[in-house]
Amino acid sequence: MDCWKSCQLTQTIPAEAPNEANLIEGEAMALMNLGNIASAKQDFAGSLPYFEEGMRIGEPLLKEQARNSTKEIIRNCHWGLADSLDNLGRDAEAIPHWQGMIDLIRTPKEQAAFRTNHALSLAKAGRTAEALKEIEELVAAQLLPKSVLGNAAAVYSLASAKSSEREVLQQKAIKSLRAAKKAGSLPINFPSGKEFDPLRARADFPKLVNELRNAPSK
Repeated sequence: MDCWKSCQLTQTIPAEAPNEANLIEGEAMALMNLGNIASAKQDFAGSLPYFEEGMRIGEPLLKEQARNSTKEIIRNCHWGLADSLDNLGRDAEAIPHWQGMIDLIRTPKEQAAFRTNHALSLAKAGRTAEALKEIEELVAAQLLPKSVLGNAAAVYSLASAKSSEREVLQQKAIKSLRAAKKAGSLPINFPSGKEFDPLRARADFPKLVNELRNAPSK
């Protein structure tokens, strides 16, 4: 179903309809799913209107009724928007959607992996101090998942370029990369990703790349 026709359908639902809330929620879910389909096809720009309209339709219902099912739809629309915007290189725009998603997740442990995505978007958008603070909070609370150690490494790497503690942060990045390799979660874009440009300037970077390529994974 076309996104805009879908929205028009929702707007024609009579206010007195007994199942109005279910119909609105179903429409928001349909839009979310259309966004997911577009994203899965790598059509990240095309996915954005679906996620945006899903949120526009679902958010008033969430405010009125606080349904868990509606909350999940809005959370996933934020997730879809954040991921697609990241893939489009629109990191600054992705930041509030990562935060919006995190705010709709119940526990700090469940939030942790997505907080590293939020931190990485912050770092890529030039807000490295905020990004570093978020990663360090997760480390201090022992909440940093092994599956996203690569995100932590990227944040440390980017932050090192703007810090007087360059060597300290780069050593943390290297330590995180080694731990990620051991856990089987080394970033797909390592070593070529721009996030690792500050590390690439190191004289020992070729040795590190060779070490990580040959080291056993989990």
